[in-house]
Amino acid sequence: MLANVSRTAAVTFLLVFAVLGLAFFLGETAAEPGDIPAPIVAALVLVPTLGLSLAVLWRLSWAEPALTFAAVAVALFALADGLFDLVPRDTGPVHAATALTLVAPLALLGRRDPRTAGQLLVLVGLAPVVALTARSLTGGAGAGGSLGGSSGAVALPMVLGGLVLLLSAQGSGGRRTSVRRPHTG
Repeated sequence: MLANVSRTAAVTFLLVFAVLGLAFFLGETAAEPGDIPAPIVAALVLVPTLGLSLAVLWRLSWAEPALTFAAVAVALFALADGLFDLVPRDTGPVHAATALTLVAPLALLGRRDPRTAGQLLVLVGLAPVVALTARSLTGGAGAGGSLGGSSGAVALPMVLGGLVLLLSAQGSGGRRTSVRRPHTG
């Protein structure tokens, strides 16, 4: 019972965070588009978010492997950028934006597989911490930065939501759960 309540609370929290975070990001992008036109940035963020979310909702066979691949790629990209300064520091919140694209699909995955979703949320959420640590250790540009900006604003809710999903998976014995679908008649 408690596992179901905590899983539902984490999924709800993450979905609300995803909607608000994406709305804020897209609003800021429209206000200050930078070098890439705002509609292109919006498409680069919304298409994968919506596509992966629908794939999870429709229980497509490739949804979970695609999310796993995307989460690992985002984490490795953050680490590589931390080590080798791949992205200029004045580009914008690249790590936050890439992580934000995965929040909603991972939250939806958490409804039925809280362990996998929790692990991937923690992985992606901790990626900016790893990048900052790597940058500090190598003395790269932006060394000594903090998670007080957009990276931290995205990382903290992802890690907290992921940890709650992992705890709910422990409470349910770690098994996948079935989610009732509305009767379509």
